[in-house]
Parts: sequence; C-alpha cells; structure tokens
Amino acid sequence: MEFSVLNESSLHNTLKTYYAIQSNGQTEYKLHNHIYDIYTENNQVIEIQTQNLVKLLPKILDTLEKGIKVKLVHTVVVTKTITLFNKENEKISKRKSPKKGCIYDLFSELTGIYHILLRENFTLEVLLIDITEQRIRTEEPVQSKNNRRRFKKVLRRFRAAAAGNTNGIAAKAHAGGQRLLAAGGTTAEAVVEVKGNRELMIELLRDIRIACERVTMRESVARVGEMIDEFYAVAEEKRNIETRIDEIPEYELSLIKELSVRRDELKSRPNDIVKMLQKEFEKFYHPVIEKNLDLELFSYLGLTLSNCRNYSNNAKILLLLLSGRKVENNHIHILIGIPHREENMRKERWMVEQNLRKNAGKVAAYAKMDPLSCAEYAAQCIIREK
Repeated sequence: MEFSVLNESSLHNTLKTYYAIQSNGQTEYKLHNHIYDIYTENNQVIEIQTQNLVKLLPKILDTLEKGIKVKLVHTVVVTKTITLFNKENEKISKRKSPKKGCIYDLFSELTGIYHILLRENFTLEVLLIDITEQRIRTEEPVQSKNNRRRFKKVLRRFRAAAAGNTNGIAAKAHAGGQRLLAAGGTTAEAVVEVKGNRELMIELLRDIRIACERVTMRESVARVGEMIDEFYAVAEEKRNIETRIDEIPEYELSLIKELSVRRDELKSRPNDIVKMLQKEFEKFYHPVIEKNLDLELFSYLGLTLSNCRNYSNNAKILLLLLSGRKVENNHIHILIGIPHREENMRKERWMVEQNLRKNAGKVAAYAKMDPLSCAEYAAQCIIREK
C-alpha cells in the first residue's frame, strides 16, 4: 500500500477509504450512540487510530459488550524523511530523522488497552509505515497546531506522506492467551509471541501502564521545576536590564534602545510560563483523576479526589513544592494562575506543608513500596522543610 496524504487526519481518511473498499463497508456509520469509521457486512466495526489508543477504550468496550466485532487499526512510523522548503517552494535540505520506530513501540500503546487485548471479538492490526514529511520555513516563528512548543520555530509542517511498502501485522486475541500477536505482512513477516499465563500477561501490561503514568507524573514535576527556574531567571534579567538602563548615559541611545527591546520581550514571558504551568498541573493530576492512581498517597498529602479534579490551590501549591524549588510566598498566586490576588498564599502554603509533616511516616513508607511514585519527591520535600 502507498499513501499520499496532506496531514495526519488525511492519513486517517486514506486508511479509512482503503479499509472500507477492502471490507465492502460503510464509513462514518452511526450505531448505538457511536459513530464508527467503518461498519462491515459481517457485523464488524473498524476503527482507525494513529496514536493514543487509550482514547478509544470506552467506545470499544461498549461495542464489544453489545456483541459486535471490533478491528482496531494502528500505525507505527518506522522511518521519517524530512524535506525542508523555503516560501518559494524551493527545496533547501533533505534528511532522515534520527528517531526510528519498530514494532516494539506498540507495547507502550498496548498498556492503555490491556483490558481488551484478549477479548474474543477484538482484533488489533498494526501498519509499519515510512513517512516523508515536508516542512516550509516561515519568516516569523510559529506555534504548532496543538500549542505544545515551548519555544516557537521558523518551521511549519505542511505535508506528510507515507511512502513505500507498508507491512501489516494482525494482532489477534485468542481465548487461550497463548499467542497475542500473529503476523501476516505484505513484504515481511514478524511474529511476537507471549507465552504463559493469560492473567499474568494482563497484569504485566497493567503494571507497565501504571509505571508509564508515574513516569509521566515525575516528568511533570521536573518540568515544573524548570519553569520556576525560568520564571525567576526572567525576573532577574529584567531587573538587571532596568538597572543598566538607569545607569547608561542618555547619549547612548542605541544601547538604551537595544536593552529596552529586550526588556519588552521579557514582559510577556512570565505569562507564557504561567500558561505552561497550568498545562503541567493538568498533566500531573490526569492519572489521579482518571484512574485514581496513587489516590492513597495524595490523601496523605491532604488532597481529595475533588481537590485534584478541580485543580484546587492546594493541589497546585503541592506540585510547586514537589519540584524542590524555592518559591517566594508573594509569587505563588502568580505561578498558580491567580494574578490579581492581593494577599500572598502564605496560609495555603502552610496548610500544604502541615499535611506533608503530619503524614511523613506514611509518605516515606509509600515511597519505599512504590519507588516510581511521586512519594519520593514528597519525602524529600518533608526533609527540606525540617
């Protein structure tokens, strides 16, 4: 199979058209309060998801419960070739991305759908694809479509094409659980077998999923620490620039202008940092809200599920403290997104620190029992407070 697509959604549409033709199915089919990518004649639905398989889990579970067969199609990018063009559409460079994918990348996605892997009516089909991505150099730095870039770039992706042969690997869930993945590729074959106890395999995937979510939470703690550092670095640079401007003689107009431009650039940076912090608060508490992950730990830290779900002030302050950075009381309200609060957050901070000290023993025991959890950061925070 060869695909020529304009963007990721077009890849989805192309795959949908291909599978609809192959199965003689109907696209965008409405059934049981769901809209399926494809519905076939033999009472099977086909869903195409290029990433984040876990997002389809509720829909697939509901469909399987109704006795309908489900085939889930997923893509893994093996190689990516990046071609750069200027605004006149002239090719500037062509290179291969150092990042290479393989069938084993699939397992990080499998951890999100381990609940359904061995269901009798469920099939997972994986496509290994090579992508040619075309980018255009822009005159001004631009943000990505999902606003995930921390620093804007002078590059914009405008075309991504999957080229060459695409190997299809069918992953079937057999009732016995002895064979998880069975292959049948167009140009190559790959077989991955999971031997052993069915329940043990599912338990392993569940544990991997929990580990991945805990690592994501730890990464959020690290990023919050970096953002706090940047917040204070920007404030310090701004103060130094203002001091220099006051000391420079008036006839040094060019230097004053240069420093003033830099000062103006720094004015908006704290707001950008605060916006990124709000996203990290959401990422950090997402596993707690959706899966009740480490809810016992957060109860020791004085937070309820409602506190996490509503991103309460105490929940945000706790994450700031877990980062290990020194945060002034009169800056906390800015960092957690309450810029117009007149008084500082000394009382709220004191309450969070009290909860940390109150359950120090339980937090230390939790950190020893689950070393990947954020209990380690909480234990270190307690030590610093002492």
